[in-house]
Amino acid sequence: TQQFTAVVEPGVKNLGVTWTSSVPAKATVNSSTGLATGVQAGTTNIIATSVENGSITGYATLTIT
Repeated sequence: TQQFTAVVEPGVKNLGVTWTSSVPAKATVNSSTGLATGVQAGTTNIIATSVENGSITGYATLTIT
């Protein structure tokens, strides 16, 4: 497992993010906590999307071995 965190820029009213995995077959992620769990070997992006503005996203690449 891997815990992800997001830093939201100052001035944003709602600091919440929603977490998703670009390849859930490789790793799943709890949408509210950012805790990712590997499912099978490979690579996926763990994506944080702003609750306030869904067009604002960030991601980190997770490699499962």
